[in-house]
Amino acid sequence: MTRLIAAYPCLDKSTLHTLNRGPTLDIEVYESRATRDMTQDQEDAYFTGVAMMIDAIASCGSYRHVFISEDDRLIAKLLELGYADQLTLVFPDLDTGLEAYHNRILGRNDEAWWQRVILPELDELPHRIERYRSLGLDVIQTGEDQYLEDVIDFGSGFATPGGDRHG
Repeated sequence: MTRLIAAYPCLDKSTLHTLNRGPTLDIEVYESRATRDMTQDQEDAYFTGVAMMIDAIASCGSYRHVFISEDDRLIAKLLELGYADQLTLVFPDLDTGLEAYHNRILGRNDEAWWQRVILPELDELPHRIERYRSLGLDVIQTGEDQYLEDVIDFGSGFATPGGDRHG
């Protein structure tokens, strides 16, 4: 069974996929850019289409892990398709690691991206996490300086960056 891992930006979805191309797929949704000027109906159609694509990929069973966005609109569509038991949501724990997470973002993007994409979501993040937990979903938070491979057991034979790249 394919596990969908919906993770916040810069928690290593793409890195883990690069190291494990056989058993993983990293689906880039580009939701903040793709839906920028869409109407509500267009957004709904977009996320329905993305969820259907993920459903087709997950249903074939070729991948153990599919990395996706944690966008609420996408998660809602996947829940409608019955993926609650195959979905793990991963968010940073901003109470213990906001500065470290901000620095991680700046290492991969710029301050403008942080201001445009991440910062507007931060106040709502604890409520989102609680809402997902209240639905009985598998929700994990990374601590300071943690990545997906630090909080999820991917099983034997799964390559991780290792070394001192957390520093």
